[in-house]
Amino acid sequence: MMKETLFNQRSQTTKLLQLLTLFMMLLAPKGAWSQVIFDDGDGSQEYPYIISTSDQLKTFAQAVNAGTQATENLYFRIADLMETPTVNCSNLNGTFVSIGTSDYPFKGTFDGNGSNLSISDLIVNVGTDGCNGLFGVVDGGTITNVRLYHCNFYGGANVGAIVGELRNGSVTNCEVTECTVTSGNARNVTVGGIVGLVSKGTISNCIVNDEMTSLYAQSDYTDDKES
Repeated sequence: MMKETLFNQRSQTTKLLQLLTLFMMLLAPKGAWSQVIFDDGDGSQEYPYIISTSDQLKTFAQAVNAGTQATENLYFRIADLMETPTVNCSNLNGTFVSIGTSDYPFKGTFDGNGSNLSISDLIVNVGTDGCNGLFGVVDGGTITNVRLYHCNFYGGANVGAIVGELRNGSVTNCEVTECTVTSGNARNVTVGGIVGLVSKGTISNCIVNDEMTSLYAQSDYTDDKES
C-alpha cells in the first residue's frame, strides 16, 4: 500500500510539472524556448537543445504543436547517455502526440545522436491532422540519426514510423526495428516504414528491419455512387 501511494504521488507530481512547464512556455514570447524542459543547449548547431527523458520529448511535442515555439533554424538532439535505450517512453502509456501539425510543422533539425536505440516503447495512437509517426508533419526540417525500437504507430491517413508526412526536408540515417505501423480507416491511406507520405524531400541511408517491423494499411470505404 505504501509503495502504491508513493507511486501515485510521484505520478501526480510528474503530471503537475508537465502542466506547469507547458504553461510557462505558453506565457513565453513566441520562438523563445523555455530552458526548463531541456537539460542543456541554446538551440544552436554547436549547442543543440538536449532531450534526455520521455517527459521532455512529450512536452517538446506539445509546444511545437501548440505553435507557441518556433523550430526553424533550431537544433534538437537526444542526449548522449551510456545506457540504452536512451529515451524509454513506456511510461507515457500512449499519451504522446506526433511532433508537428499541418499548421505548425516541424522545421528544425532533430538529431537522434546515433545512439544504438534512441527511442523505445513509444505508442502513438493520436496523429496530427491525419499524419502519424514520431513526427506528424515535417516541412523544411531535417530528421537524422534516429533509432526506433519496439514502437507502435496507429491511426491517420499518412503513417510512418519516423514521419507521417514529409512536405519538404530530409530524413537521413534512421533505423526502425520491431515497430508496427498501421493506418486509420480512411480513404487513400499511405503507410511507410520510415515516412508515410513524401510530398517533397529526400530519404537517404534509412533502414527498416523488415523481419521485425509490420506495416498495415486498412480502408473499409466504398464508392457509393451508382453506376
